[in-house]
Amino acid sequence: MLDLAKKISVHCNVTFVVSLSILDKIKDMGLISNEDNSNRLEFIGLLDNNSDENKILDSKFTSKLDYDIDQMCEPFTQLFSTISSIPSPSSPLLFTRPVNRPVHMVISDIFNPLPIRIAHQRLIHTQVFMPCNFENLSRYIKISTGELVVPMSQQFVQNFLEAFTFADGIICNSIAQLEEHALDRYRQQLVIRSNLLVRFVGPLFSEKDEIQKDDTMVSVKEWLDMQWEKTKEFSSVIYVAFGSIVNLTGEQIVEISRSIASYPSIWSLKNDYHKYLPSSNNEMHLVLDWVPQRLILSHPAVKLFISHGGWNSVLESMSAGKPMLILPMFGDQFLNGHRIEHEFGTGRVIRNTKSNGHQRLIT
Repeated sequence: MLDLAKKISVHCNVTFVVSLSILDKIKDMGLISNEDNSNRLEFIGLLDNNSDENKILDSKFTSKLDYDIDQMCEPFTQLFSTISSIPSPSSPLLFTRPVNRPVHMVISDIFNPLPIRIAHQRLIHTQVFMPCNFENLSRYIKISTGELVVPMSQQFVQNFLEAFTFADGIICNSIAQLEEHALDRYRQQLVIRSNLLVRFVGPLFSEKDEIQKDDTMVSVKEWLDMQWEKTKEFSSVIYVAFGSIVNLTGEQIVEISRSIASYPSIWSLKNDYHKYLPSSNNEMHLVLDWVPQRLILSHPAVKLFISHGGWNSVLESMSAGKPMLILPMFGDQFLNGHRIEHEFGTGRVIRNTKSNGHQRLIT
């Protein structure tokens, strides 16, 4: 959503609303530059008590998402009420600043119906944003009608249906040429709203992204340059990252590190999990809490990307021309892995993975 907001702000005034904890985190990560803080793009944090520390080990992801959305309800409703009126001095403000400009369109994540519902009631144009590939829309429709049964919370399905029902259009973070068959199948489904206008806007990242030269970016590039020189300009580095939400188990980290020990590797891994690796940073292996993924994938020294198969990672890897080895964890990652291997031909999926309560096994 942040990348989309940045793109739109080139032409329009944009107010980006998110949980305050998430807003603070993306600022700390350097994802908001001084240029982004111009008058066209404003940021508002919701005081909703949602944490930026998500630990998802199994299929309970949808329950966590349901909880986060419920927490956002009161702050967002209060925020939206300030668009046409002055906040009541008797009530504590649940946001960092009011909306200071007229609102002509609301774009919300497809699994968060609240902004769509409120905007629809006020006759404001609405668009739902799909951060995943479009093939998922047909699956979610089948789930909502009972045609497809998966371990997913009922509230999650209801949220999707509500947002989908009230939206005036769909914005999808994908590429039209990749989704032609999925779009045809969606049009052929005899369901309400199957005639909605769909706009494909992916990949959302631009050449201006990650130009900020902080210490981490400089050290990562120097390390990659060193690997490139050592191998006489031969791609050899394996990049391992599983996103900001999913957490591997210690056993998985040990197993993966053993499998690639003979190759130079760079890991994006939270500090709490560094202890499972046989050694810390050295000439062969670089382990960091956060890494500039697009910079890494675009470097010629990188040979392979081992990932959970999140859609953003898929698009970034394909754009950089890097093959993927995918260990799917939950949600759309299984579908993404299938498409990567059987449709796009740009990677492989690690098979025979399953969730067993809080323990995920590699066999």
